[in-house]
Amino acid sequence: MPTVVEAGRDPTIPMLTTLPRSSGERDAREFVARQRWYARAKLAYPFAICLPHPGNPVSVGAACLWPVPFDPARALLGLWVLDRWRRNGIGTAALVALAGWAVSSLGIERLELQVDPSDPAGRKAAEHAGFGAVGMVRRVGRSDEARPERLLFALVRSA
Repeated sequence: MPTVVEAGRDPTIPMLTTLPRSSGERDAREFVARQRWYARAKLAYPFAICLPHPGNPVSVGAACLWPVPFDPARALLGLWVLDRWRRNGIGTAALVALAGWAVSSLGIERLELQVDPSDPAGRKAAEHAGFGAVGMVRRVGRSDEARPERLLFALVRSA
């Protein structure tokens, strides 16, 4: 739970994800409960991003794969990494692992990822993981967003 609490206090993670801006464990528990519900309802595949550590893995972020209900060969992918763990390849490794699993285990043919245009590290991670920029998406529905536009990246399974 401490990882989710810390992420809720990050200046960018809540702005770019479904994690609420928060200062406490209650919001973190509600977020985790929602992720579990999505998994049980087979609406999404949430994952913790962890680093190996003797005796206990260290949680450094989260990722989620959202299959598109009307197009089973397509899925949306999102992830976040705590600020103190960024800029060392963890995000890229998580994207590569999750994309490989989605293609090989779920038969996903097109993965889409949205990246904040002001996040050069996010763009770099997407590109290093094999995603290519395909356009821009304007997000709607959240009035608290300072930057509603997102770069759209896609990874298409080769035949």
